[in-house]
Amino acid sequence: MIFFFVRSSPMLQGWLIQSKIFGPFLRDWQKYGGVRPRVKILAFAMIAVVVGVSLASSRLPMLGKLALVLLASVGLVVVARLKTIRNGPGRGVQPAESRDRRDSQHVSSS
Repeated sequence: MIFFFVRSSPMLQGWLIQSKIFGPFLRDWQKYGGVRPRVKILAFAMIAVVVGVSLASSRLPMLGKLALVLLASVGLVVVARLKTIRNGPGRGVQPAESRDRRDSQHVSSS
């Protein structure tokens, strides 16, 4: 959702980029096209806590609980597939190697 706010006006974009809360995430996304490992861990933890509390405290029918778990699983897959950026030794932040590049290196040509 923040993506749309960043694109809506230069003034709002500047405000969000300078924000103490959203700024670091947005700058990483704009510069490197990914998120840091702690952002992924935080997202996984928040999804797990919210879904766990919802399942434990709600009176949803079984189908509703199943839908909640399914949607949370989709969210976890989306977060897991985000590119992870890491600090490289002496080179600042480097994008982590993508799964596709690693897999293609292990494929033998026959």
